[in-house]
Amino acid sequence: MSARDIAKHEKTWQDAAAAMDLLLTSEIADFSAGLGNPGEPETPEAIQDELMRRTDQCFAVVHGKRK
Repeated sequence: MSARDIAKHEKTWQDAAAAMDLLLTSEIADFSAGLGNPGEPETPEAIQDELMRRTDQCFAVVHGKRK
């Protein structure tokens, strides 16, 4: 693997990490904004389940496997 290939791979990784950061930050903010509203999860277990579902979707988007 050449230095150019390594640099290209590093740039791709940095882009993916930046995209994941934006996606997760946005998803957590959206989730938090809804807490306390009717129909939103109320128990700690339900809150965790919903947040995990949302973060799983973020990883699926980055990996190209939209759920």
